Order: sequence, then C-alpha cells, then structure tokens
Amino acid sequence: DLYNKALKQFNTVIEKEADFYKPYYGKAVIYYLKRDYLQSLHEFKTVLRLYPEHDRSFYYMGIIYSRLDSLDKGSKYLDKSIELNPNYAPAYYQLCLVEIKRGWYKKAINSARKALKLNPDYYQASRALGEAYYALNLFDEAIIEFKKVIKLRPRYATAYFDLGNAVYKKGAVEEIVDAYWSLIENRYRAQDSGSNQTAKEDPYSGLADLREKSRNTRTEVTIRKMISAYRKAIKYDNSFYEASYNLALTYENFGKLDSAEYYYQKTISIKPD
Repeated sequence: DLYNKALKQFNTVIEKEADFYKPYYGKAVIYYLKRDYLQSLHEFKTVLRLYPEHDRSFYYMGIIYSRLDSLDKGSKYLDKSIELNPNYAPAYYQLCLVEIKRGWYKKAINSARKALKLNPDYYQASRALGEAYYALNLFDEAIIEFKKVIKLRPRYATAYFDLGNAVYKKGAVEEIVDAYWSLIENRYRAQDSGSNQTAKEDPYSGLADLREKSRNTRTEVTIRKMISAYRKAIKYDNSFYEASYNLALTYENFGKLDSAEYYYQKTISIKPD
C-alpha cells in the first residue's frame, strides 16, 4: 500500500544518509498514521538523537503517550513542543485534551484559549474548550463554544449532540436554583408567619407565581432547543445512537410519546445491544 511504499523510500534515503533526520521523521509519521505507536516512538527518538530540538517530534510523541494513557509523558512532551515552537496551535489543543483527561479543566481552558488565539477558526479547540466548561458546570460558556463549532462546521453531528447535552444541563441547573429559592422563600414565610399580613399583602406570592411561569416557559424552550440539537446530530450522522437515545428521552419528557417510541426503536436498530 501507499504507507509501505513510503517506508521503502525513506529506508532508501537512510541507507545513503544515515545521519539525516528527515527520513526517520517521515517513517515516524507513517507509523503514527498506521497506529503502530511503539515503532513510531522508536523512530521519533532517533529523530531527537539527530536533531534534539525538533519540536514536531515532541508534539507527536506527546500525542502518542497520551493515547497510550501515559499522561505525565504526554504533558511533558507537549510542553516541550510548545517551548520550542510557541506559535503552533495544534500543540496547545493536544495539551488541552491531555489536561481534560487528567481532570485539569482550568488548565485545559487556558490551553484551548491559547490555541484559539493563534487560530480563531480552530473548531476542534472550540469544542475542547466547550468540554472543559461543561465539566466545570459552566453551561452558558459551553453552549457558546458548541455554537461556534456549529457555525464553523454546520454538518458536524457531535457538536449538535454536545449542544443538546449542555442545554439540558443548563436547564437542570436552573431548576435546582429554583428549588433553593423556594427553600429560602419558605423559610422567610415561616419567620413572617406571626405577622398580621393578609394573603393579599403576602410579598412572596407574586414572586412565586412569576418564577413558576418563568420556569414552565423556560423548560419548554429548553426542551425544544434540545430536540433541535439532537435532531440535527442525527441528520448529519444517522448512526449516532447516543443522540437518538437522548432525543427519545427528551420527547418522552415532553409528552411526545409517539416520537419517543420512534427514536427508542431507532436507537435499538442502530445498537441492538
């Protein structure tokens, strides 16, 4: 195949110029693309022996170590790549992914922002930034980033799925806030129960009614946004069973049982197990 032909060509160059780093780098990238990570690491190490400050080798090695779940080394090599070449946006993005894996969400946000400063249209970095915000329960910020991804890649199904999840979580958080407000309100009612206020003069009843109307309207809007996001995810990836399942749950919560049944059946047909 093409990969093997390329490897043969690089080996031919190495036979003539054994101390020239570029053919080793070419071989390393080929093995990386073939997912032969151990052989790829071996070739990258040869590159660094011949050219110790080759930033792109540190970059790829950082990715490989991360994929092999050696996250300390992944961070170390990506940091070195950035030290050697601070203007390479993908290095910050890959470091962001490692930091998300490690649960270092604030650091991940910082790395993603640096990638986006270098390349504002780097949609993968926007999605990673959204993931970090989502993990910190910063759902408004996450929604903004997922919408940016959709604007840059309107047919990217995963971005719609991410958006649907963030909209759902945002709605759930608002309901929790409502519950706490109700708790506070009830405590103040209890404190004021000994006063001579009549029901008409109750300063809390209007607030409670307004908040209830707001919550009901907000819930309906949230569900409609979720449905729209999940449907677009399925539109652009008809085998996206997670989106189909979440859409079924959403329709069920919205009382649209026929639609819920349809998407449950669709989920089963995509992933029977």
